[in-house]
Amino acid sequence: MMPNYLATLGLLRFPKSVDELHTAYRHKARATHPDNGGKKESFVAVRVAYDVLRDPEKLQKWVLEYKAHYERDGLEVCEKCLAPTPPQSRVCICGPKPERTKADTLRDDLVAQLGDFVIKVSATVGDQVADLAVSLVDRGVQQIQKQVLRKKRGK
Repeated sequence: MMPNYLATLGLLRFPKSVDELHTAYRHKARATHPDNGGKKESFVAVRVAYDVLRDPEKLQKWVLEYKAHYERDGLEVCEKCLAPTPPQSRVCICGPKPERTKADTLRDDLVAQLGDFVIKVSATVGDQVADLAVSLVDRGVQQIQKQVLRKKRGK
């Protein structure tokens, strides 16, 4: 399961400033700290979330993995707040999504057509390669059988 570090810190969207991130961290750290009745695992998760979100390199890697995770499930990830939404949804938690242009629609249609084409070509080529491999194996087996028969006759 992909960790949602924003949710771990109680954030609905990506913070607009470092101060907003730090405030969310301090609030969650106090609430989950074992000295305040929280669980150690929750406190550690908050600390890890804060460490990732405040480090630009870790953040960039996490955002890429986060987006890929939700895109595999057929969801879109908002560029502003990182909220996953269904592709048909016109609204995100941060507001309305920008209108899709004709170019966006055309690009998506071309990508789908290209994907279908690649699948058809690979299936056809795959079948031809499989048939060729079977015939080569059959020829090899026949040659081995001939050699075995020659050796038996030669004895």
